[in-house]
Amino acid sequence: MIEFWAVFAAFGQLVVLAVTAYFVWRYLQETTELRRTAQQQVAVANEQLEAQIRPALTVEVNTAAYLCVSNVGSGTAFNLRLVRTKVELIGWEAESNFGVGARGAAVAVGHCVDTGEQRGSVGTFKGEHLQLFYESLSGKTYASVVMFEGDGTPSGVRFPIKG
Repeated sequence: MIEFWAVFAAFGQLVVLAVTAYFVWRYLQETTELRRTAQQQVAVANEQLEAQIRPALTVEVNTAAYLCVSNVGSGTAFNLRLVRTKVELIGWEAESNFGVGARGAAVAVGHCVDTGEQRGSVGTFKGEHLQLFYESLSGKTYASVVMFEGDGTPSGVRFPIKG
């Protein structure tokens, strides 16, 4: 009779162990899902923060007919780099070859930085572009591509996204 109760107790312990193992496994699954959800929420929050501090640069002509880099975004732009090119492809790593006066500058929201270049110094060839590269406060790199008319007047701007 003692064997029966020993077997019954061992079987009961096995059942309790199996149920406990199942609940531990479910707990691990749930905490893994919670971690993934938290990571997604952090990524969305970071995207929202970046949208609040994202600069957007364009070029305008000031009263003295000089080209100025203007920040129309919502955050300061850092490490300005200007690249004059006839190619429409974005040269994310291209060296600055234009606007020595503005190279490496920071452009605050609503402000202009003089490039030291006169109107007509770009755009004298049909289809010429000025690529502006800059960073946000978080260090993310952005670009603006300004197209010019034949007389050097800015005619449009686009804001490509780094892939």
